[in-house]
Amino acid sequence: MDAQFITSPAWSPRTRRTVALIALLVVGVFAWRLGDMWPPIIIALVLAYLLSPIVGLAERWLPFGNRRARRMIGTVLGFVTAILAIVIVLLIIVPAIGAQLRQFGDVLPALYNQIERLVNDLLAMSITIGGQTIRLQEIFGGSVDVERAFTLAERDLATFMRSLLGPLATPVLGAVGTALSGIISAIFVLTMVFYLMRDGPRFIEEILRIVPAPYRDDVQYLLHRLGQIWNAYLRGQLLLCLTMGVVVFMAATILGLRNPVVLGLLSGVLEFIPNLGPALALIPAALFALFFPSQTIPGLEGVFFMLVVIVVWTGLQNLEAIFLVPRIMGNSLDLHPFIVIVAVIGGATLAGALGVILAAPVVASLRLLGGYLYLKLMQPEPGPLAGLQTIDDVRIGQQEEPV
Repeated sequence: MDAQFITSPAWSPRTRRTVALIALLVVGVFAWRLGDMWPPIIIALVLAYLLSPIVGLAERWLPFGNRRARRMIGTVLGFVTAILAIVIVLLIIVPAIGAQLRQFGDVLPALYNQIERLVNDLLAMSITIGGQTIRLQEIFGGSVDVERAFTLAERDLATFMRSLLGPLATPVLGAVGTALSGIISAIFVLTMVFYLMRDGPRFIEEILRIVPAPYRDDVQYLLHRLGQIWNAYLRGQLLLCLTMGVVVFMAATILGLRNPVVLGLLSGVLEFIPNLGPALALIPAALFALFFPSQTIPGLEGVFFMLVVIVVWTGLQNLEAIFLVPRIMGNSLDLHPFIVIVAVIGGATLAGALGVILAAPVVASLRLLGGYLYLKLMQPEPGPLAGLQTIDDVRIGQQEEPV
């Protein structure tokens, strides 16, 4: 809208603040009421961000066309890469994983029986303290039905996977059916990814253009730091997942554990849960080692095999924390493990599996924005914010960003 056609008197500062607060309230209410639309948008943003390096490389290195044409070519290349990756996953990787999961399912009944026998033997034990004998079975109320417990755990896992994949199958035309709804939702997501890849820098330029001039450098700095946080987490975490999945698969194969593909897949997927994921990935590997002998090393079985697996898995996780995480993730997140665990629990409560995966970078982003607001509130007089670099300092002293 052209400002020259606005002839009414300017609003007073109080009126501006009131209108701004009302507008924020209306936007907040709409965002809350339209909560189901956010997961597909978040997924599209994440996918576009992960694929953006392809667009950037094409824009910089293609020897022909203007910048806009090179960016369009890069967008098409990134989009085709994503489609090919999906096809490869569906045609090659998913069948292989499905075969391993079927083998895993065949092993579960024996695993149920082994664990149930072990637990009930432990409950049958009695402890004598001060001349008084205590039977554990009486304390815990009889025997334990491990198969039922595992069934409940499987149900919880299925709920978790549905919450993870559900955003791609949000009912768009519920009467038509879930399959068609999922296809239409996936088309919507891919379409958003295409336009975000093509016009992403334009959105940033528009945001900076509408920001008042005195705050433009602040916003540019904050966007730069937010980019570091999300770049370190998304691309870094994806690289860590692939690395740990492959390493765990190789370790499980060498040690002779059953279903090495499933164990590698679990380690890779659970890597997205900070701090807790690697510990959770150790549990099935330790159980397989305890109840099933090694398929490659004769005589390696039982408790000793489980201890070997625990030592190897713990060693791999420590090597990852010492050598890989600092080089891949950098210190962009720099969150205490307690804060991360609380964030994961809160993310699971608010947004299910997607909240668990994105809890750490969201908290790091909120910490950055909260620090900026605190410095602005405590700033005694106009001038550069103490403790915050200017955007020029960032450009001059910018270090190499993590992957």
